[in-house]
Amino acid sequence: VCSLNNAGTLESIMLMNEALANADPALYPRLKVPSTIIIGSEDFTLQGALKLQKHIPGCELVRLEGAGHANCFERLCIEYLKKKGLFPG
Repeated sequence: VCSLNNAGTLESIMLMNEALANADPALYPRLKVPSTIIIGSEDFTLQGALKLQKHIPGCELVRLEGAGHANCFERLCIEYLKKKGLFPG
């Protein structure tokens, strides 16, 4: 997904969903990269996101109150990456 270096193309979204579907939960505690989860408070996957956050060391969670499933989180992702010095643009 990162190698595509874009803001949410269909290909990157499909690759991200495939990676999540095939992820090994034993990997999460070993992650050493800055991580964040951005989710709407009304998204049906919120409970899963809260559980996932607990398994990733230092993982931040941004909950957008009143939002359902939103696919317009690019701005928040870019802000997060800039804060961590990881945004190449």
